Amino acid sequence: THPPGVYSMNNFRTQDVNGFFSDYKGYNSSAFTVTNTSGADFSGPTISNIKIVPQVVNSHGGVITVSYRATDTSGINLNYNWNPRITIGNSAFDGTKFSLTSGNNLDGTYSASFTLASTTHPPGVYSMSNFRTQDVNGYFSDFKGYSNSALTVTNTSGADFLGPTI
Repeated sequence: THPPGVYSMNNFRTQDVNGFFSDYKGYNSSAFTVTNTSGADFSGPTISNIKIVPQVVNSHGGVITVSYRATDTSGINLNYNWNPRITIGNSAFDGTKFSLTSGNNLDGTYSASFTLASTTHPPGVYSMSNFRTQDVNGYFSDFKGYSNSALTVTNTSGADFLGPTI
């Protein structure tokens, strides 16, 4: 149940009946070593092949799809939910939750989407935040996907996208 490696021990303290605390004690960067030869999977999934299609959206809006490939020897947790997020200025937009669209939970493609409209999405270059996934054992992938220029929206609708002036 525990991955092999050197474990640290965090500080701790105690409190007396009058509410006073002791100093923190006990930190040790190499308190003990675990050797585990069980062959169990202690690694999180691997994310690759991140795609955003299309990368340019015109002023009539449209659907943006974000997809990635995830692999894991024990399997991806299909109940783990994460939404991709795109931002421009102070505005953030969440996509649908990622779901398996091809393959299986050992090696599959996961997709999510955004529906952009000319009245709700200002023109400009959008960034995309990191996302991650989890395997059936509870281990997480690395965060992936950040891009400061994930997609460009052109919008000539004339809609008001300016916030109030304070």
